[in-house]
Order: sequence, then structure tokens, then C-alpha cells
Amino acid sequence: MPRADAVLTRPRYGSRRTANATGTQMDGGIALYSSTDLYSWTFEGVVVNVFNCTSNTTRAAARSGGAGGGYQGGYPPPSCNNGNGLDLERPKVVQCGGPGSGGKFVMWVRGTGYGNSPQLLGVLTSDSPTGPFEFVSNKTGSDDPFVTVGEGAKNYPPGYQYADATLFQDPATHKTYVYWRTRMTKGVDGTATGFRAMELTTDCLGVVRGSDTRVTATANREGPAMFVHEGTYYLYVSGTMGWSPTAMYLYSASSPLGNLSGSSMDDHYWHAYTKGAAGNSSAWNKTWTVRTGYLTGATFGTTNPQQLTFAAAQALCARAQACGGFNFVDFDAAPAASKALSVTFRAGKVAVYPEAEVGLQPPPIPVPGQPGNTAPQQPGAWAFDSQSTYVLRNPHYTTGSKVAPFVYVGHTPAAQPGPHTVTSALS
Repeated sequence: MPRADAVLTRPRYGSRRTANATGTQMDGGIALYSSTDLYSWTFEGVVVNVFNCTSNTTRAAARSGGAGGGYQGGYPPPSCNNGNGLDLERPKVVQCGGPGSGGKFVMWVRGTGYGNSPQLLGVLTSDSPTGPFEFVSNKTGSDDPFVTVGEGAKNYPPGYQYADATLFQDPATHKTYVYWRTRMTKGVDGTATGFRAMELTTDCLGVVRGSDTRVTATANREGPAMFVHEGTYYLYVSGTMGWSPTAMYLYSASSPLGNLSGSSMDDHYWHAYTKGAAGNSSAWNKTWTVRTGYLTGATFGTTNPQQLTFAAAQALCARAQACGGFNFVDFDAAPAASKALSVTFRAGKVAVYPEAEVGLQPPPIPVPGQPGNTAPQQPGAWAFDSQSTYVLRNPHYTTGSKVAPFVYVGHTPAAQPGPHTVTSALS
């Protein structure tokens, strides 16, 4: 438990992984950390105890896809007498009504099942940021506290699933909003559910049904971080590549539920160069077809992106009959010949998959080992991931200083043991 007399500044909550836990993914509950500068963090204790079942047979069934397994949609696991075996992940906490209002501290946390499915919402409250937090719908300890979001919504009668999410409290109104990935491509009415946002109720325990807003049509966005600067609201999200590095997307609007996807600059993202309709045949007229989007099809050469100049990428694909095209991410569809790019090649006849609603496309976090992401000034490869969490004001920033006004607080992969926080300056 956290220290009873702890006076916390900038508390942060996170999943506590432990190799000795009996849960589905080494769940150890929710831990609390504190910091005075956003760079150094102190472990304060566990504020939510582990909530799962201890059935190894159920876990084995999930891995094999057998009866009761998560891959088959089994929920709750049949051998759990109390609880449902969902791991606790992605905790977000606000003081409902705003800082100093006297309101409850409310935590929204994701419950993740076997095989990463289902992903549901659990809501907890506490009188103090140091906990303990209690499930609002599990007072007896025997009922199921996990639910879908917006139960009975038109798109999906049982409600949306609750994947990567964040809570954002507007400092101007103290209203709270949730931004999350639904994990669904289409609802029962055929429309794309995508990445969504909603306003929370005045007690912060649920959502205002009429506020249901689709941020992007694609659901392939995760790790959201929301902040406001000079009256404009910004939403950072990442692509969906698991633990692998992926692109970041930035959206902006004039209000928390405004037209975020309308701030897109799609032509500043994926660019595809192909050999046209003739593909790799001898009929190719040496003219590239250039489109916005990324290529699908068989891999040519290595599956990993190659670091090449734009001129070298063109030359390599041009002289290789088996190469059907290549793609890269850049602000310019026709970069300078000497510009270094991360290039992927495709073989034979290829198809271009357009990527829409990509946002404002900020400059990406540098590749590990490159300037701006080199140890010890920057933490290196393990800081380059897809799990963004917060964008916060830098406490060291003053008007006119060279210090960046915002700090991006990221998540470290399990390969780095112990609690870590990654910070990168945002200008």
C-alpha cells in the first residue's frame, strides 16, 4: 500500500507485471508512482489488487483454442468461482469535478482476457489518489465488475469493447472525456466503429450516450494521449503494431469532441512507387506511378525496412525485374535524391492500400541509434514503441526558454524489467 501520509505530485498509475502471479498475463494489480519533475519516479505501492482467477487448466484451454478459451470467446473462464480472469491494464485516473473539487478519484481500467479477448471496462473509485480503489459494481466481491462501453449503442448492442484508452479532463470546464479503440471493424448496422470518444457523466462512472463520436473510421489506432494548448485540443495516437515500432498520428480540433479527423494531412505520410500496370514485366516504360498509401503484396528482399537514400531505392527496384515497387513514409512524395528513408520493397504485381485520416503527421521519434534517440541522452531502442500514454506540460519550461513546453511520457516494453518511464520533449 502507498504511504498513508504521501503527498503526491503528478501521480501515475500502471499495470504491475510479476512473473510469480497466477493471472492470465502475469498480472500483479495496479501500481502507483509519483514524481516531482516527470523524469524521476518513486514507486508508492499497489492501489488495486490483482483481480483474476488461478485456473491453469483454463489458461491452457485458451492457448489451445479449446473450450472456454479466449480465442473462442469464452468468458468468464468456467473454473473461476469468484472473478473472471481479466488482467488489469491501462489505468487512467481523474478527480471527478476537477482538481481540488472534493470529488472522488475515479479510475477507468481495461480488463483483458485470454488471448487478448475480450477487452472490457472496469470502473473504480477512491477518496484519495493513493487508494485503495474499489470496483463500483463489485461491492460484494462476487459479481462481475467489467462491462462494455455505451451498452446498447446502435453500432453494437452489447456495447463497444474497451481497448487502449485515455481519460482527458478539460481544464476549462472540468468535464471528462474518454478516447479509446473499439477493437471492431464494423457494427451490426454495417458502419465502421473505428476509434471513438465520449463525454463522461457528471459522476465519471459512465458515458453520456448522446456524446458518442467517431474520431477515425479505422480502429487501428491505440495508445491515445490528449492535451490542450492555447485553446486547441490535440490527440496523439499510434498505429497498431503490438510491441513493434509504429507511426504516430496527431489530430487537432477546437473542442474535445470536435472534428479531429478533419485535421488530416494524408499526403504527408505513406508514399508508394510502383512500376505501373505492367508490373515487373519488360513492358515497363521506366516511369514510376506515385500514389499516397502503402503497398501490399509479396515481399521483395528482406521483410525489414531498409535504410536507403531515395535515389538508391529507385535504382535498386528499377534494375531488379522481380521488384514491383517500394514505399516509405515522408512529408514529401518526391524527397531529395540524397535523403535517407526507411524503405520497404514489394515483389511482382502489387496493390496500393490508401491510408486516410492520418492526422497532422508530426516528425516521428527518431529511429534508435539516430540523433535524438541515442543513449544516454535518450534511452534508445526500448523507448521506441507503440504505447503512448500521456502528453503533459513540462514543469521546467518557462516562456522563452529552450526547454520544450511539453513532455511525452511513454511506456516501456516488458523486455526492460522493473518500472520505467520514458520521456521525450515535444516542441
